[in-house]
Amino acid sequence: MIYGIPLFKNRVAPRCTIADTILLIKVTSNRIAKKKYLKIDEKSWNDLFKIFKDNKVDTLVCGGINYGSRKLSMEHGISIIDNVACSDKEIIDAIKTRRLKTGFGFSGNSDSGLKSTGKNSTKKTIELLQDIDCLACEDHQCTEGKTCNLSLRLNNKSESEEIREILNSALDISLEDERILCRLSELVYFAIEMNYKKIGIAYCVDLAEPAGIVSQVLRRFFYVFPVCCKIGGKQLPDAMITGNNKIECNPVGQADILNMAGVDFNINIGLCIGTDCIFSKLSNAPVSTLFVKDKSLANNPIGAVYLDYYLKEAANTSFT
Repeated sequence: MIYGIPLFKNRVAPRCTIADTILLIKVTSNRIAKKKYLKIDEKSWNDLFKIFKDNKVDTLVCGGINYGSRKLSMEHGISIIDNVACSDKEIIDAIKTRRLKTGFGFSGNSDSGLKSTGKNSTKKTIELLQDIDCLACEDHQCTEGKTCNLSLRLNNKSESEEIREILNSALDISLEDERILCRLSELVYFAIEMNYKKIGIAYCVDLAEPAGIVSQVLRRFFYVFPVCCKIGGKQLPDAMITGNNKIECNPVGQADILNMAGVDFNINIGLCIGTDCIFSKLSNAPVSTLFVKDKSLANNPIGAVYLDYYLKEAANTSFT
């Protein structure tokens, strides 16, 4: 068996056509007999199929593949292991240990269960956490004003003064009877009640217009610092440029600038999945998401759970 693995910067390429290297692994008698890294310049599917054919590849390992390319691969006699996300070294180890499968990397390198990382974690707590599924709960005690049995068995951390203040402010807004507030209004009331003075806006360049409107509203009450996702970003490689998207997003820079500005509170407006995680992790101030970018659903991602087309698309996840 010969695996063909398109790589980008030593990781499985999320799309085969952006790969800069093809890793070829020959397996004989369940052991890796040969490894070869093949640098590539041309990256169309026709070019890739020629490489696979010339090297007798029979199994393609990829981050994602669309329907047409999947069909062509099968017509070429190539089986597919897709939705893989990890480094080349992890792929090699997975093949050695026969753990490689569709979804490898997204499922924690195929290891199941929670692992203890803290000194005070116990086997009992780990087993308890593995069984958590609030959606499957039958008694829903929390909705009846009762503390659930699970929380009674966990060691709750003591609340900091900041956490208690945030929870109290959130309760004041959520229990408001006199008006039904939109999310923007909730944000204003929350920030005023928290006595915030400086507010940062980390926004995606695609949502610059709504970010500008929000900034105008907030400037009636606060000092506002809007920071674009492209600020200080590196130029993208030619292979990754699409349309006017030529600069890499820089959530680290956004967080650094707003941290230096000493903001009390940050607002996420449309940051992409992944970059929003980085920004939230690095922000010194609390972060709240005001708008979520969704190019298919007019920035209304919750619509996907009510539409069969998008549910099927998500369930059959593949990258184009």
